[in-house]
Amino acid sequence: MPMVATDDGEVRSSGVLGGEITVLDEAECRDLLHDAVIGRVAFTAAELTIHPVSYEWTSDLVVIRTRSTSMLAGAVGQQVAFEVDDIDPETGVAWSVLVRGRLEQGAPPLGDSIIPWADGPRHHVLVIAPTRLTGRAVSRPEEDR
Repeated sequence: MPMVATDDGEVRSSGVLGGEITVLDEAECRDLLHDAVIGRVAFTAAELTIHPVSYEWTSDLVVIRTRSTSMLAGAVGQQVAFEVDDIDPETGVAWSVLVRGRLEQGAPPLGDSIIPWADGPRHHVLVIAPTRLTGRAVSRPEEDR
C-alpha cells in the first residue's frame, strides 16, 4: 500500500484495503469540532486516563465543564489530547480530529451553552487552546458499504 508523507510529517495512505485515508486541513478540523458535542480527553492522573466529555468549540478553544473535584480538573496545567470522531456506516465514511494542547482554567461565560450529559452540576470551566490540530477521514470502498 503506497504511503505519502505530507509537509508537516503526517503520513497518508492512498488505500487501506481498497479504501482511502485523507488528511484533513485545519479548517476542516475546526468545522468538525464545531459540529460535535461529545469528545474524549486523554490526560495523566495516576495513570493515562481518557474521559468522555460534553464540550463546545468556540473562539478556537475546546471548552469543557466539569466538577471542581473531578480528576480532569486536577489535570490543569498538563499537556492533554482531545479527540472527537464520527462514523457513518451508510456512507462508509469516518473521521477523527485530534487537538493537542495545555489544559487550563476557563471562566464563564465560556461553556454556558454546554449541556452536560453526566448527572450533577458541572460549573468548573476548563479550556484547551490547540498547539496542534490534526484530522483524518477514512472511507471504505463502495463495494463494502
